[in-house]
This record gives sequence, structure tokens and C-alpha cells, in this order.
Amino acid sequence: MKFRFDSHHDYVVIKLSGDVMGGPSYEPLHDRVRNLVEQGYHSFVIDLSTARWINSTGLGIMISIFRTVRAAGGRMAVCGANKRIRGIYFVSQLDKVFQTYQTVDEGVEAVTAA
Repeated sequence: MKFRFDSHHDYVVIKLSGDVMGGPSYEPLHDRVRNLVEQGYHSFVIDLSTARWINSTGLGIMISIFRTVRAAGGRMAVCGANKRIRGIYFVSQLDKVFQTYQTVDEGVEAVTAA
């Protein structure tokens, strides 16, 4: 799993790519989210448009980020998931937890709306 953060004025886009399966990159990813929350960011969009696959550990990472953001009173959206990943969300019922959108722009609009 690779990740990239794009911080904007009032929101952050986290682009996850490859196979979202946890591993050694989890801690740096979650630490960065916590640091951004401490800096005052409360709107996050996770862009999965270049992610190929997600397993249960990857879902746990998403839930962990979601809980960190929500605990700070923030909002999180997920966008760009391929058909396989959307199927996993559906089976695990995370489609009821995460706000999901097709594009980053739709996700940004959702998390930054008043």
C-alpha cells in the first residue's frame, strides 16, 4: 500500500494506491492523520481510485482513520473505489458507515458542506 496526502485550505485528500492490506505503512499513515487532526483539519477524503484491492486489515485501517476523524468532530468520505472494493464494503456493511462517492470532487463537497 502506498499513500499520498494532499492538504488543502480546509480539507485533506488521502490517496491510497495498490493493495490496501496494512503492513508497515499503517502506523505512518495513521500518525499523519492524527497530526493533521491536531493541526485543525477535520475534513478528509480517502481516494481509492488507484487502489486495486482491500482486505480485512485494510478495512480496519479505514475504520481507524474514520474513528480518529469522527472523535475530533470531523467528517470523512471515501471515493473512487472499484467494483471489487465496493463489493467488499457492501458485504461488510461498511457502505452504511462510510459516505461513498464516485469522484474526489463529490467527496470534497460532502465533507466541506456546512
